[in-house]
Amino acid sequence: MKAGYWRARSNLSLRLCGSIVAASAAAYSPAAFAQCVAPNPAAPNNVVCSGTNTTPQTVTSTAPDVTTAPGFSVTASGTGLGITAAAGGASYTDANASSLTSGTIALQVDVSGTGPLRVDVNGAIRGGSDGILTNNFGSGATNVVTRGAVTATDADAITLLNGGDATDVSLRTEGAVYGQHYGITILRFGAGSGVGTFNLTALGDVVGEFRDGIDAVTGAGASVMNVSVNNVTGGLYGMLLANSGTGATTVIATGTVIGQGLGSRQAGIYIENAAPTTDLTLRAATVAGGMYGIDVRQNGTGRTDIVAAGPVTSHRFGIAGINVLIGANGGDVSVQVAQVSGLSGMAVTNQGRGSTTVIATGPVQALGAGTGLVAYNPGANTTDLTVTTSGIVTGGNTGIFASNLGTGTTRVTAGAAVTAQIGPGIDARGVGASGDLFVTATDTSGDYGIRATSEGRGRTTIVSTGLAAGVQDGIRATAQPSSVAPAQPATAGAIAVTANNATGANSGIAIDNRGTVGASIQVNGTVQGGVAAIYATSTPTLGLAIVNNGTLRNASGASASQAIFATGGPVSIVNNGTLLGTLNLAGAGGDDSVVNNGLFDSIGGTSNFGAGSDRLTNAATGTIRAGFGNAAETTTFSDLELLSNAGMITMRDGAAGDRITTSGAAVFAAGSQLAIDFGGGAVDLLTAGGALTIQPGAALTVNQVGPMALGERYVFLSAAGGITGSFAFEPRFQSAFVGLQVGYTATTAYLEYAQLRALAAAGLTGNQRAVAAGLDSLPATNALRNATLLLPTDAEARAAFDNLSGEIHPDTRTAMIEDSRLLRNAVLRRLGARESGGIWGQLTGNWGETDRTADAARLRRQASGALLGVDVDVADGIGLGIVGGYLDDSIRVSDRASSGAIRSFQITAYLGGSAGNFQFDAGGGYAHVEIATRRQVGFPGYAGGRLSADYNGSMWHGFGSLGYRVPLGGGHVEPFAGIAVLRAETDGFAERGAPAAALTVAPGHDNATLSTAGLRFRTPAVARLSFDGELGWAHGFGERTPVNRHAFASGAAFEVIGVSRFRNSAYANIRAAYRITDSVRLDLSYDGALGSAGQDNGVRGGIAIAF
Repeated sequence: MKAGYWRARSNLSLRLCGSIVAASAAAYSPAAFAQCVAPNPAAPNNVVCSGTNTTPQTVTSTAPDVTTAPGFSVTASGTGLGITAAAGGASYTDANASSLTSGTIALQVDVSGTGPLRVDVNGAIRGGSDGILTNNFGSGATNVVTRGAVTATDADAITLLNGGDATDVSLRTEGAVYGQHYGITILRFGAGSGVGTFNLTALGDVVGEFRDGIDAVTGAGASVMNVSVNNVTGGLYGMLLANSGTGATTVIATGTVIGQGLGSRQAGIYIENAAPTTDLTLRAATVAGGMYGIDVRQNGTGRTDIVAAGPVTSHRFGIAGINVLIGANGGDVSVQVAQVSGLSGMAVTNQGRGSTTVIATGPVQALGAGTGLVAYNPGANTTDLTVTTSGIVTGGNTGIFASNLGTGTTRVTAGAAVTAQIGPGIDARGVGASGDLFVTATDTSGDYGIRATSEGRGRTTIVSTGLAAGVQDGIRATAQPSSVAPAQPATAGAIAVTANNATGANSGIAIDNRGTVGASIQVNGTVQGGVAAIYATSTPTLGLAIVNNGTLRNASGASASQAIFATGGPVSIVNNGTLLGTLNLAGAGGDDSVVNNGLFDSIGGTSNFGAGSDRLTNAATGTIRAGFGNAAETTTFSDLELLSNAGMITMRDGAAGDRITTSGAAVFAAGSQLAIDFGGGAVDLLTAGGALTIQPGAALTVNQVGPMALGERYVFLSAAGGITGSFAFEPRFQSAFVGLQVGYTATTAYLEYAQLRALAAAGLTGNQRAVAAGLDSLPATNALRNATLLLPTDAEARAAFDNLSGEIHPDTRTAMIEDSRLLRNAVLRRLGARESGGIWGQLTGNWGETDRTADAARLRRQASGALLGVDVDVADGIGLGIVGGYLDDSIRVSDRASSGAIRSFQITAYLGGSAGNFQFDAGGGYAHVEIATRRQVGFPGYAGGRLSADYNGSMWHGFGSLGYRVPLGGGHVEPFAGIAVLRAETDGFAERGAPAAALTVAPGHDNATLSTAGLRFRTPAVARLSFDGELGWAHGFGERTPVNRHAFASGAAFEVIGVSRFRNSAYANIRAAYRITDSVRLDLSYDGALGSAGQDNGVRGGIAIAF
């Protein structure tokens, strides 16, 4: 407080007072008191002022008690009414709304005695230099009440001076107060300065246009100061209040208080408590100031309690909206504001012995380069420091600065956004002997979003529920030795940071721990930084624990960029969310542990785990991703002793070639998965520098991204220390026979595109299985085999087997044996109808089919040929002959896309005769056979082509029959029985065309034995026409199915069977014979059979010439 300034003002007032008293004494006469007189001479102190006058009025007595009569008023150029008490007190009571108007002082009351000074006016008071001036230099109290307007056009509206031993001072104004200089001035000074109370109540507006709205000063011996005002305006200060007494100061401003000065300390409300005082209480509404909105200096011993319920502002060229300074002896300070703005927002500095509490329920703004809110405990004897904001806080330099050099807890709670242009959004510090440091905030931004520094003895706890955005770091927490002299070792406790979203050019969260206990970080949102999301340094023995429930990433968004950097003691990381980027723990000592329960994506980057026995654990819910997009990336885990996977490790991204390299051992636990891409000559690969263990139940998931060749291998695991165990991988069929399977060597695991099932497994028939076995025997590079292996279904495979079988080749022998019946039957008919030697010939046509079997398809035959024979009688009833013939048989196996031609050249000798009624016939012959086959091969995946073969065969047969002829009506009937023995042979050959499918066929043969029984008959000739024939049953013995040995080029032989010959059949042979002459006969016959394996039909036409 500027004591000289107050003394100057007091001396000025005393001189003014002295001049008034002197003037009154010199002008005293009965006429001068004509309007203010004592009606009762016996009571000279009881003065009544009445009437209207333009002459200044003065009243001087021992203890004047002045009242007014109705209608009293004074309008004068000098002092309107001057009252002086020579020895006692003085009072002026105006109950009649009397008007006092003066060019100088409208009303002046002076007391120097022992009585009180009282003023109670209802009328308007208007002065030039002063409206009301009181000088109390006595020993009593001063009590002034105004109910009308009080105006000073040139100087001060109301001035109350208490000097000497004056006690209480009280002013109550109910009307407006206006002073061109000061509105209200109250000074308590003097040798004793009184011991009383100070009370000021201004219910009306108070204006000090050029100076202060209210000046109030108490002396050293005063007790309490109570000020209650409504609206106050000053050119310099709105209110300047100074208490140098021994009691408390209480100020209540319910309206708007404005101070417009820009000089030092000039404020809307300025309050100063000197050293002897105690508590200071301020309740304000709206306050506006030049340098400060509110400036409070507490140098007393009590607590300070400030509540500003309305906006508090200072000029944009001022200093701060609110400034509170607590001296060395001050107690607790509490400042609660609703809205503050200024070049700096507000500052609360406590150098005392108590706690500091700052509560801002609305916005706090620094309009310039200053700080939004400062809460500072520089005193070593202070205790707790608490800052709580509910509105936004903005600062040019710093948003909130809270620093505690005391012994208590530091707590900053920001419920709304805090921003700064240059410095931190929140800068909180605990220094020296201070205790725990707590920062709780929503959105923060600045050079740092939050910077918390502990040089004290407690913990540092930061909870950020919004976005912490910093030009350097989003959140920075530091524990270090105290910077307060004398230097002392670090004693700070643990650091704990819980953040939602944080971002910074360097890091989202930075830790510098040089304290005594480790640090912990919990992330619930997205934290990112240009250097790392988390950048933590610690002394070598201090650990770091990180729990991520959100997203940690480098600001670049690149998975190969650094996400976490940490040095010091052991590091523990638990990722429950997304960890995007690499880990740099190279400077961390001890055994580091990383547990991934979410997504860990460091594609293409290198994570360094540093010294110690480090472990990366991918939990059951976790995914380690090492592949994204079409590029091939390598992800490296360096200095990692163990990679343990219980969840998913995936390189699957639609393109093969990604790599994971880990320096140590690896374990795939039960239920874990490894997902890879492969194909087109590339594969994803995990390489372990140590041993790799695959526990039962670990699974492999694969994605084919390119073509594969049969037998191709893709190594996807490699372990220098060997591989133990195997993946639960069910072979994946990509056709009916081939697919993917996993194989292992001592140090690798590979995917192989291989045959998983024998081709024969798809076969339903013997032929299909045999052909499949032949295909399976082919080399792995054989195109036919591989094309068959790639067939998608068993049904398509069976069709291919049938197509490739060459079934027509054994069928040729079936056709040869069946066609032999034509010649044999012709000979038997000749012997049965022979009457004498002669020449005979036949033309024959035949068609038939052999039904399909379980193995072979239906065989159709169509033959034509000619026979020519000659026989002679060699004895009575016995003839011997020979017959030769040519037969051309066309065969077709439609279901096998096969056809062929069988040309046979036959010769047979025969003998027949009778003995009594018995008839016997026999014969035997040979046929040379020429065979030509054609077949078309091909199926999906194999174009194939046409295959042909030309080869020879032979046919041997012998036959005989015995009958008993019974004459009947000119003809006869003949029961008979017969037998035939046959052998059909085919040469070996090799097919031509479609080399892969061409067959090499071994020589083959079939033997057949047939028995016949039936009835022959002949009718007598009628008109040269007769009929004969044979009805019978044939039965085949032994094996009736032809078998060939076939082989594909470079393959093993396999057996293929053809259609089976008849086991049993019924047949009929009917001939019509017409004798042209006795020696020439024409024959026409039908020869047919219907059996268990098909049917056969033929017609013949012939001629016989006897000689």
